[in-house]
Amino acid sequence: MNKQRKFGLASGLLLSLSSPLLHASVSYTPVVSQNYMFALLQCTLFAFPIVALLLVLWSRWKHLRFKQRLQTYLYASAAMMLILFVIVSQQSETISVWSVVVMICHFIVVSLAYFLLKQHSNKVKNTLSGCW
Repeated sequence: MNKQRKFGLASGLLLSLSSPLLHASVSYTPVVSQNYMFALLQCTLFAFPIVALLLVLWSRWKHLRFKQRLQTYLYASAAMMLILFVIVSQQSETISVWSVVVMICHFIVVSLAYFLLKQHSNKVKNTLSGCW
């Protein structure tokens, strides 16, 4: 098959896929897209603590500079989590117990990472002062 034929076949396929007859049966209303956005916000709300916990566990074997950058990420994610919690609670008009539990768990992970960073910083300071 030569290049012109391949191009013609590909363009015909793209035109047939983008025809209005194909998309006429599927129409998204604003309510459906709003539900998808709400579900995405809830998934993000649950993803923050999981990612934070995995990063804290992984940072156990990393250097001090990485832990400091991770701590700034955790502070930002805690602020984003609080904002998302307010948005989700306003949209659903009720406060979900799971959202509160997830938010508390995330703040526990952030504080745990803070104490691990402080412990690592003190160990580095003691090691450096012991050399002198």
